[in-house]
Amino acid sequence: ERNCLNTSSLGTGELIWDAIDKGARQIYLFIGGSATTEAGLGILQALGINAINKGQILPPVGSSLVDITEFDTSGLKIEPQELEFIVVCDVRNPLYGPQGAAFVYAPQKGADQQAVHLLDKGLRNFADIIRQQRGLNVHDFEGSGAAGGIAAGIKSFFPARIQRGIDTIMELVDLRTALSRADLVITGEGKLDGQTLEGKVIAGVHGLCKIAGKKLAVICGSSTLTPEQTRDMGFWEVQPLVKDDIPMQEALDNAFELVSKRAFELLSARSFNDL
Repeated sequence: ERNCLNTSSLGTGELIWDAIDKGARQIYLFIGGSATTEAGLGILQALGINAINKGQILPPVGSSLVDITEFDTSGLKIEPQELEFIVVCDVRNPLYGPQGAAFVYAPQKGADQQAVHLLDKGLRNFADIIRQQRGLNVHDFEGSGAAGGIAAGIKSFFPARIQRGIDTIMELVDLRTALSRADLVITGEGKLDGQTLEGKVIAGVHGLCKIAGKKLAVICGSSTLTPEQTRDMGFWEVQPLVKDDIPMQEALDNAFELVSKRAFELLSARSFNDL
């Protein structure tokens, strides 16, 4: 289970096929944090695309990548043009190389150095086969190395858009419309620091609030920002769970109650006339 030479995205592929079989034609695929490094071979097999070595179907796992000589699409369960994948991803790594899926992420999934080199070689082979067979370059777009190369696998055979997570969530919940009706926007973060606006969720919400001229407050786990930095970053109010009388472990153990408490404190700390 902890050997990413042998782990597979097949289960995710079965979930996708179940959705398609029930009528879904637009698939939001949120990738990241996988235990796999197999370029989505499992997903592809669940949808009827098999990796082949000299006429034999290969198991959809990372160790098979180096042995692929072609892909067989004769068993496709649905015409690719009938589907649209929105692959949601915040990772920018390429498929292979020093910053690729194997070298950067496979060690977190249990791979030793020998396995990392084998997986990287396999991912290169995967990209070469796709280039030869389908005329596509899938190794160097931003996010092609996410979740062990799943984005590259999907893009090799299906219409797919790669989108940032926060952009996708804001689109799905129609945040712009909700924000237009709001007096105050409250968002959250684990830790608030000087790098926060280079991140994901708060940076996205902050950008929308700035455009719409809305005040933005933050409830976070902890904060290293001074009041001056808070103002400079454009936050109306910041309320961390961790304070002088609340250590980290207590905040973790009582997060629900503390978030509720901080929400009331946030709204009590500033005059509603400020809104």
